[in-house]
Amino acid sequence: MFHAAEYDLICLKRDSGITVANLFDTMQAARILGYERVGLDSVLEEKLGIKLYKKYQKADWGERPLSREMLNYARLDTHHLLDLRDCLQTELQTRGRWELAQEEFVRLAHGNGNGKAEILAWQRVKGAQKFSDRQLTILQELCAWREKQARHMNRPPFKVIDNKRLVAITQTLPETQDDLAALGLTARQNHIYGNEILQAVGRGKLTPMISRPRTLRPNQAFLDRLNFLSEWRKTTGLKIGVESDIILPKNWMHLIAERNPKKLNDLAALMPHAPWRLEQFGEEILKVLATKYTQVEPTAKKSLNTKDTTFTKVKR
Repeated sequence: MFHAAEYDLICLKRDSGITVANLFDTMQAARILGYERVGLDSVLEEKLGIKLYKKYQKADWGERPLSREMLNYARLDTHHLLDLRDCLQTELQTRGRWELAQEEFVRLAHGNGNGKAEILAWQRVKGAQKFSDRQLTILQELCAWREKQARHMNRPPFKVIDNKRLVAITQTLPETQDDLAALGLTARQNHIYGNEILQAVGRGKLTPMISRPRTLRPNQAFLDRLNFLSEWRKTTGLKIGVESDIILPKNWMHLIAERNPKKLNDLAALMPHAPWRLEQFGEEILKVLATKYTQVEPTAKKSLNTKDTTFTKVKR
């Protein structure tokens, strides 16, 4: 039982190796029903007439140890989920959307945290896009040190040192704690982490260099299909009264645009455990791909002068 399960699943998988089955996500249920306000407090108030005490919603949850009041808040934040689930399930069944909700819960559980948080920490640091391979190697060492320190302290990584400081350290290659102070590290940070940061920089200078993942540029045929599918799901969502990703989740839409299926069985393989969507939208999706794409395919192929592949390599 979750409200907005996606990030929780990422954290459970990343931190404890836990995966989830038989999921019910009350936020996703509310979205499938077309609710405009889907925060837990809004849905509880609308469905059960319950007002949550939100004093600690924006508290510093990186604090350790958590206060008794914060622990109690966290407990009460889930206290009404079972009643809310029952209420939303009844409405989903009444409105003929229970099958859609079930397959959406399966889709979320099937991902089990295999989302953006699986990207390596150094690849998520803003400002590193123009770094050289050596700078990326130093940044990788700094991120690895920070992750280890964060786990040891039971704190979020950004509470150890923020990305802005990591980027500055990578760019300037400090050699002393005075250099670190000049980059904005506090006296406390310098005292606790200074030597370890300098050691990480030193390791990064000597470690075999990593390489940035090669950029793949989508070709025009793929972009056309993606465009048509995006417009179709937006229009269909408006008709039903839901957000477009409820009609066709983004990862499925990209995969369909890439593979360009011609038959329902081929489409089904790209949308696992989705019988409701296939029955409701399968033929429409194939029709969008067949009728719309054929109008642009000759031009796209002529301009590319290549086969209809989804991606073309970018020369470095």
